[in-house]
Amino acid sequence: MEASSGQNAEKLDHTLNDTFKNTHSSISMLNAVVRRNQHARFTTMTQLVTFSLQSVCKTLTLTTTQLDQHEPRKYVVQQCRSAQVPTSFEERLNWFKVFEMISYLIQKMKDQTRVLQDLSKESSGVMDIDNSEFVCTILRNSGNDF
Repeated sequence: MEASSGQNAEKLDHTLNDTFKNTHSSISMLNAVVRRNQHARFTTMTQLVTFSLQSVCKTLTLTTTQLDQHEPRKYVVQQCRSAQVPTSFEERLNWFKVFEMISYLIQKMKDQTRVLQDLSKESSGVMDIDNSEFVCTILRNSGNDF
């Protein structure tokens, strides 16, 4: 999570730098899992999602990052939720969007537990997986070094 500006005024340079840091961190987290699970199925790996949360003034933004299933050398970074944090009694109804964002994140993190378990099973060698389906094979054939 990055807090990029104060409550009242956005510092654009700071926001852009924090957005870059969040994206870089999300990609680094994905790459760490890829390195540990090179003999899992690439299709399973594309289900793995990392999350980042950024606060700019009164806005919270939840972003996801995952491997692109169609172009193995690319990542998909997507804003999935955004909410205004209420700072006064009159804005209290904005809490619903904040809580919905938290609920969404919790559910998606539970889904990721299953994906990580699947990756662990697949990369352990317990499952019979064709070499052409391996993460390392597909990334190597695409020219991506991991």
